[in-house]
Amino acid sequence: VVAWFGEETETFTIISESLRGKTKFVRVESSNAAGSVRLYRENGESQADFSGDSDKETEAQVEALSQFVRLESLPLFGPLNGDTFTSYTDAGVPLAILFVESE
Repeated sequence: VVAWFGEETETFTIISESLRGKTKFVRVESSNAAGSVRLYRENGESQADFSGDSDKETEAQVEALSQFVRLESLPLFGPLNGDTFTSYTDAGVPLAILFVESE
């Protein structure tokens, strides 16, 4: 997760500390793109931009940005097993399962 801010924000600090170990966070100080948050997925699958107002310091904003990171950090396609099942079901979005025969 890369966030561009004009100055230090408590919102980004709270989220990066709460999701430490699950996602890597980088904060860039920039007045040109202040308030922008972009999540880059592993393996270059794609990226996602946060559409909310990341500059606001509210509890609702912390929850919205935190939910964005948890949901968008999931791979678009991946194995469903004991290690990943909870992450997918906790996301609260529909889950499609594709069965393939591996050789």
